[in-house]
Amino acid sequence: MKELSNPKTKAIVFDLGNTLVTIDYKPFLINMGIDGKFSEEEIYHFLAEPTQKYECGKLDTENFYLIVKQQLKTDVDFDRFKLAWCSVATGSIDGIQDLITLLKTKYPLYLLSNTNELHFDYILSNFPVLNDFRKYFLSYQIGLMKPEIEIYIHMLNELNLKPEEIFFIDDKKINIERASRLGIDAHLFSNTGMLIQSLKSKNILEWLDIY
Repeated sequence: MKELSNPKTKAIVFDLGNTLVTIDYKPFLINMGIDGKFSEEEIYHFLAEPTQKYECGKLDTENFYLIVKQQLKTDVDFDRFKLAWCSVATGSIDGIQDLITLLKTKYPLYLLSNTNELHFDYILSNFPVLNDFRKYFLSYQIGLMKPEIEIYIHMLNELNLKPEEIFFIDDKKINIERASRLGIDAHLFSNTGMLIQSLKSKNILEWLDIY
C-alpha cells in the first residue's frame, strides 16, 4: 500500500464518546427502570452537575452513585446502577476499528476524553479499539475537562509536542474550536468516511484501502 505521511503530524488524538464508541442514554433509563418516569431532558437536568463533578474527579464513584439515587428518588442497588450507567456505551462507530488499525502503523495514537471511572473501565474492557492507543488522557484522572484550554496544554506538555504536530478528532464543535485556538489541527467528527476524507486532504495518509 502506497502511503504519503504528513511530516508535520507527529501524533493523532481521538475523543472517545461518539467518536470511537456510540453513546446513548436511553438504555440507562430502561435499565434503571425509570423509562417513562423521566425524560432524557429531565435526566440531564438532574444529573448534569454531579456528572460533571464525577468526570473531573471531584466525586468518586460511590458518592456519585449515592447522589444519583437521591436525585432520581430510587433505591436501586449499586450493581444495577453500574450496569445501567455503563449500558450507555452501545457499540463501536462504524468503520473506526479498521481505520485505527491502519493509522497505528504510521502514527502514535492517544485518547483525550471527558469521561468517568465506571464508563472508562467498562469501555476499556469491552471495546478492543482502545488497545491500539499508547496513552489515555482522561478528565477524571487529570482534574480538567474539555473544552478548558488547560486540558489541551496538559496533553501537549505530556507528549512534548507542538500544537501543530497534533491531529485531533472530536465530535463536539466547542472542543474543536478550543483546540484550534492553540494551533492544534482539529477535525469535527461526524462519521468515519468524512474523517477519512479529512485525513486524505491533510496528507496524513495519502489513500486508505478500507473503503
